[in-house]
Amino acid sequence: MNADLTTELRYSPRFRQPTSDPRVLSAGVGEAAERLTIRLRREQRLANRVRLVAVFADGRAVAAEVALERGTSEEPQLYRAGRALLAKVLAQPHPVQKLTLILDKLRIASPSLPLFDRAD
Repeated sequence: MNADLTTELRYSPRFRQPTSDPRVLSAGVGEAAERLTIRLRREQRLANRVRLVAVFADGRAVAAEVALERGTSEEPQLYRAGRALLAKVLAQPHPVQKLTLILDKLRIASPSLPLFDRAD
């Protein structure tokens, strides 16, 4: 396990130019969720909060966040959380220059439990 216990992980997909296209932005959230999932699993950690920050072409920024009931390192859950936050960003009628998906409130995954949420 990696000894670097950072308090948050973040990833910003690259866009060639500012965009308002929901497909492009959704693909960016998917890319970020995939990259962050790989890192969470490698470090055997779980994220308890997902934040999405969007910087618009005019320099203004908007952020949204969601707390996860249980920590997770599963890509589908991170993507769904990021997509829900993206809906708030898309309510703004401005092209997005940069998106950043941030996972925080990280904790070590229990070695006796799998890295995904189990239905009880």
